[in-house]
Amino acid sequence: MFGVPVDFSFKDLCSVEGVLSEEPNKGVHTPWRNSGGKFASHVLRLNNNLLLNMTGLMETLSALFIEPKRLAWLDLSFNNITHIHLVLTELVELRVLYLHGNSVCNFSEVDKLRALPLLHTITLHGNNIETRHGYRNYVIATLPHLKMMDFSAVTKQERDGDERKPLIPHPNPDSKPPNGTERNPANISSTRTDEQALLSIINKTAQNIIDVSAADSQGMEQHEYMDKARQYSTKLAVLSSTLSQKKPPPLPSLTSQPHQVLASDLVPCSDIQQVSKVAAYAYSAISQIKVDAKEELVVQFAIP
Repeated sequence: MFGVPVDFSFKDLCSVEGVLSEEPNKGVHTPWRNSGGKFASHVLRLNNNLLLNMTGLMETLSALFIEPKRLAWLDLSFNNITHIHLVLTELVELRVLYLHGNSVCNFSEVDKLRALPLLHTITLHGNNIETRHGYRNYVIATLPHLKMMDFSAVTKQERDGDERKPLIPHPNPDSKPPNGTERNPANISSTRTDEQALLSIINKTAQNIIDVSAADSQGMEQHEYMDKARQYSTKLAVLSSTLSQKKPPPLPSLTSQPHQVLASDLVPCSDIQQVSKVAAYAYSAISQIKVDAKEELVVQFAIP
């Protein structure tokens, strides 16, 4: 469906246009070219380079491919990209986008990909955005056609996230008190601090409460209603076991001076990110390993 990949990975490219002065890596199969030297493929690999942005992508695709706007698979993993360029929205047939191992930080970058109606697979792990609260849920909610995220299938429970909607609405700190009374300006600061702390605790609690009113029992068959009830019971059991088993990690048994361990500096965030990048790279490399059997693995023996 996608054709043989045109592979420019591991070329130390600093710009997308740099591929025009390079020859693609040779694989098991060679992508077909027409008389003008353009590829009849819908897959481009630019992973493991030094790219900072996607400037010049469309011009490069036009020079490389017979049908540049029909690109379906783009691998930009393991570069230094910080922003998702709007040029990607021109690739209306893009289905698979690999961006893991980059430096994307903000959820607003993911919003730009809403314009891609066929995008069903994306990777963003190994970016700073992965550490943000609600990362996976936000991406899935923003891209409604996703089937796979970070090499993990999007489940029906994740897609139907509205069944766990908060029971308490978002507070409005600027709303007026009831009965038209005015607040005392001298107490506003301390009152808001106390209210915000209390509302923060209540909201966190509400997020873990399942709104059973979201299941319309009147419009459901009995077996559907029982299935929903079993799902809710399972979720509550998992949550209860997780909370009960949560214990602080013990110190290593060979630690003779625990006060030195407790007083030592935390592991730098950059080190954690580097380990995450290496782990993601290893996973990506292993997932691409293919074994082509050249000989029969089962040998027939004749019985005398």
